Amino acid sequence: CISKEMNDSELLEVVLNPLRSTAGHPYSRVSKIHKYWSRKPWEVIDWHIQNFSSLGETILDPFCGSGIVGLEAIRHGRKFEGSDLNPFSVFLSNLTLSDNFSTDTFRELLAELASKVKSQIDQLYRCSDGIVLYSIVGDSTALAHNALVSDSSYKKRIKSFIDFNQLPDCDDLPNNFQVPDAYFPSKFYKDRFSYKGVSRVSDMFTKRNLCALEILFQGILTISEEYRDYFLLCLTNTLLHVSKLKSERVRPLGVNNYWIPDDFIEENVYWRFEDRAKRFLEAKAATLENLSHERNSFRIRCADAQDLTEIPSASVDYLFTDPPYGDVVQYSELSFIWNTWLNQVYKTDNEIIINPMQGKSQSTYLEQLVRFFEEARRVVRVDGRMTLAFHNKEMALWSAVASAIRKAGFELEDLRVAHGVGSPFTKNWADFSPKTDFYVTVRRTD
Repeated sequence: CISKEMNDSELLEVVLNPLRSTAGHPYSRVSKIHKYWSRKPWEVIDWHIQNFSSLGETILDPFCGSGIVGLEAIRHGRKFEGSDLNPFSVFLSNLTLSDNFSTDTFRELLAELASKVKSQIDQLYRCSDGIVLYSIVGDSTALAHNALVSDSSYKKRIKSFIDFNQLPDCDDLPNNFQVPDAYFPSKFYKDRFSYKGVSRVSDMFTKRNLCALEILFQGILTISEEYRDYFLLCLTNTLLHVSKLKSERVRPLGVNNYWIPDDFIEENVYWRFEDRAKRFLEAKAATLENLSHERNSFRIRCADAQDLTEIPSASVDYLFTDPPYGDVVQYSELSFIWNTWLNQVYKTDNEIIINPMQGKSQSTYLEQLVRFFEEARRVVRVDGRMTLAFHNKEMALWSAVASAIRKAGFELEDLRVAHGVGSPFTKNWADFSPKTDFYVTVRRTD
């Protein structure tokens, strides 16, 4: 407890009656804009914003992630200030909240892109039975590989066995190969790939998929600047699915690291991209239907949560955020492929995380959180609230975080639990892993 004691009946109410999910609601499609970690259910954020802020007030999220807090803030007539140290998060959040978008224009541009690159990419996957949508290639000793084959519409699908000798040879990459590439940092905390000979981003893909990605990437660069970033976002949402990180039983990043299964699959790049683009369009349409706001009613910056100097003191009415949970999710590492393709660099010196490879221990993590809470107290007005979403199995960490919040000058006002989005491996199978997220709301006293 931070400063207010809860009696047994209050605590039991919190534990046994978590905030309910309405995942079937059309607005839940917004989560399909992109695969990003720690996505909080929109209805839980909705509840907190309506209960702890008022129309026209300013809401801040200094770990804005995918931008869902900003969406709910704008949807309810609040102003939004967001920031994140991760360049990809800023890229994703800005595109999520932007209303400078036409679904009809996006469809037209998607059709134009398909006319330029689809047939060229499909040729890389053509066999005697049609176009291979995916095949199991991890077992290099197999003479024939299980595959899903279709016609050019991707609709008439059959299971088949294919001999890779049937497919075009992609061993030699073109001399003008321009796909973004980089070496993985030598200090990679959750490294489960280098022992398989992976040292660069390009090593995460088969040669065939690299060729296909090159064709697609160059095609996207021809799209008008006004819509290009939306297509680049769909491309980043395609990358992990067409990498070696996926098998029939394993989803990419299902274990919160770059782990390559022995039976990884090779997916048709355009088939997967088209699927991601359609999901994005559906999600964006749902977003626009639920937003009614003036342009420039939000601002999202790439900034350190420990230094909010661009935000005036006592100017924030409500702060809702979801900081990193110790060493659970290594955002800089898991965003490395995406940031590489966007030519962005994640400056990790001030990343609030536990990462021994970066020299960041639990004590370092708590020191950084204390600096954030001090900044939070400065920018939140007197009697303003801060809600902190948190999820960690270490009680010592919980105690230290609670102590840091109290020392910063906040008083406990509310405590809720809610189920998160998705069903990650670590939550279901890791020993003593919490099954729900906790939402601690505190008030600045003076």
